[in-house]
Amino acid sequence: MKLQARFLLLYLFLFGAVASVIVLQRTLDLDRSRTVLQNELKQRQNYFEKISKVEGQPLETLSVDYSFWDEMVSFIKKRDLKFATDNIDTGLGTYNVDMAWVYRPDNSLVYFKAGDNSKSLQNLDLPPAFFRKLTTDHFEHFFVQESDGLLEIRAATVHPGDDSDRKTTPQGFWLVGRFWDNDVLSELGNLTQSEVKLGPPSSSPTGAIGKDTVTLSRSLQSWDGHPVARVTSSANVPVVKDLENLYYRQLSLLLIITVSSVLIIILSIWLLVLKPIRLVVRGLTSQKPELLDRMAQEKTEFGSLAQTIQQFYRQKMTIQESEFLKSKLVELNRSKSEFLAIAAHELKGPVGNVHIFTENLADLLKEGTGQQILLTETERISQQARKATVLINDMYQASKGGQVIELNRVEFDFDTFIHQEIENAQYSTQQKIVLEGATGHKITSDMDRLSQVMTNLIRNASKYSPNSSVITVRLSSKNNLVTVEVEDSGMGIPAAEQPKIFTRFFRSSRVTQSYPGLGLGLSVCHEIIKALDGKIWLISEVNKGSHFYFSLPVSPGERELS
Repeated sequence: MKLQARFLLLYLFLFGAVASVIVLQRTLDLDRSRTVLQNELKQRQNYFEKISKVEGQPLETLSVDYSFWDEMVSFIKKRDLKFATDNIDTGLGTYNVDMAWVYRPDNSLVYFKAGDNSKSLQNLDLPPAFFRKLTTDHFEHFFVQESDGLLEIRAATVHPGDDSDRKTTPQGFWLVGRFWDNDVLSELGNLTQSEVKLGPPSSSPTGAIGKDTVTLSRSLQSWDGHPVARVTSSANVPVVKDLENLYYRQLSLLLIITVSSVLIIILSIWLLVLKPIRLVVRGLTSQKPELLDRMAQEKTEFGSLAQTIQQFYRQKMTIQESEFLKSKLVELNRSKSEFLAIAAHELKGPVGNVHIFTENLADLLKEGTGQQILLTETERISQQARKATVLINDMYQASKGGQVIELNRVEFDFDTFIHQEIENAQYSTQQKIVLEGATGHKITSDMDRLSQVMTNLIRNASKYSPNSSVITVRLSSKNNLVTVEVEDSGMGIPAAEQPKIFTRFFRSSRVTQSYPGLGLGLSVCHEIIKALDGKIWLISEVNKGSHFYFSLPVSPGERELS
């Protein structure tokens, strides 16, 4: 048997021996106390009945000895509210009554008044049988259980002043009531020097004896004799205190022994079990296995547990690191795929134009065209090669983790630039591109990036309006901004999809089946225009075409002249 178990058995033996002696002494004390309490109970029963009757005297006086019976008879017939205000309303406070009712002989309500002006009990639920009983008995004293509490009611028949014996037919009915609230119970308790409480009706005995208390109760009944509540009075008997003091002195010895033993056991359990467990729980909940380093060095059961937990966390960290690296590789691979898709998409434009312009240059050389035309075609090829170089530089920057969009801002004539872009785009576009309007401004921007935007917008307009013969480009300026509009008469974009049209990889549901693509062109346009401090938007209607717009600020010098 372990040492801890032996100490526990010894503690239980000592505790049992002391407890047996005290229980024997306590039994003798209880016999003496019971005799004292029985005598006290009889005296208090008589006293409580007398006090209860005295406490209810004002309510009974108001219901029975009312001195204005002739005026009350007249009031029931005529309902003179001044009489009610001067006599009934003021009488409530004088006699400590909460509310009053006046009924006609046909049981209908003539008047109701509550001290707090509440209307909740105006229609007191009393059956015709009650009024028939009241007509016969003339007086009723009963209780009603309402939602606001227990209500005590005194009722009397109303007769003329010369019929004090109530021999004539009642001219009405007069009821007064008060709640048995905390104030009433407290007053009863003070008078009887006991604790008075209300409880549900029951068949419990009217008197009971406790350890040092006597408890008596009385049933509170409704008008038909059914119990609705029970009032209980409990009081301590001072004479029992001397016997209790002796018992408590004896009990103190047992408590000292018990508390000392319990403290020793608790301290041992705390140091040997609870403290290590708490440290283990703290390390687990905070996910800090390093808190268990010191415990892991101990050669105990908890030391082995701490070592196991630390080993588990080391394995968990290894798995988490592997998962993290795996997710980063997946993310890097996805980013690389997206960038390659964008780069390939954007490179198709200038590379395709180089191919077209090169073929055109070869034809001109065969025809022996003049030097100026050859120089123009050569410049076009150089321009497209420059665009491809910009995109290749983007790829290089992205491979180093740098900013993909680099800007080379220069000042140039915006209208001339747009003319040149349309002239270049016309070679690869089956529709005729019509230019309308002019801005008359210079801007400071990146020509190559803007060329990407124009190429994408015109290429989309041509691609998604195959049955159209014209693409219209309009130029305008207002409020120090130049605006370009690219209009087509193609299939259009549904209104629900328009807010997403500049999102990367998004393609309208009307083109996904019939037209191949990655959904990158417009997102590239949006990123370039945003980087150039501009704004891009669209207006489109299904089966009527689309209008794509972008605006850019004019050069600072131009703003000063405007």
